[in-house]
Amino acid sequence: MRSKEEAKDYRYFPEPDLPPFIISQATIEKIRKSIPELPEERKKRFMREYGLSKYDAAILVASQKNAEYAEERLKAYSGKEKSVANWIIGPLASIAANSDCAISQLDVPVNDFIGLI
Repeated sequence: MRSKEEAKDYRYFPEPDLPPFIISQATIEKIRKSIPELPEERKKRFMREYGLSKYDAAILVASQKNAEYAEERLKAYSGKEKSVANWIIGPLASIAANSDCAISQLDVPVNDFIGLI
């Protein structure tokens, strides 16, 4: 249907009324540094640093606040990362769902959380 597109005399050319949009490398780096760690990157890091399964890491990084909550507890209880993940994904997620709030809103202090485990 679009025979002109393949024709040799048909050429694309830039819009003459629009100036080129040039972004400096310094601006790109500044923006890149201001962006928080993305969920996919954080999930891979959780798998690498804490030895969590893909499933566990995906659930923990579902929201930024829950990921920060989980990471604080994972760091505090190193060596037992699977237990921490299981408690967050299991009982705490259940309580949060029944309370209609996020896991990070449960206000379980790190030391009390470690005591639960």
